[in-house]
Amino acid sequence: MSESATDKGNKPLGTLIFDENNNILLCSGIGKSRKQDIIQLATLHVDDEGFAMVEDKQAGLTVSLFRDEDMTTVVYTKT
Repeated sequence: MSESATDKGNKPLGTLIFDENNNILLCSGIGKSRKQDIIQLATLHVDDEGFAMVEDKQAGLTVSLFRDEDMTTVVYTKT
């Protein structure tokens, strides 16, 4: 099996999980200070499997998102 993302130094810096009404279900790490991202992330277009990825160049972060029916999971990693 190949190296995982965490083996390459891309450990998550934080998470943010919210429901279809933008209510926060769970947040950790830098996700605690990025709650304002929910407004933009809730409208982000995802692919057919529910995934999307964007970069916050100003903060030096990669934002990975997975949406499944009524819940969205966001993982923040260093770019």
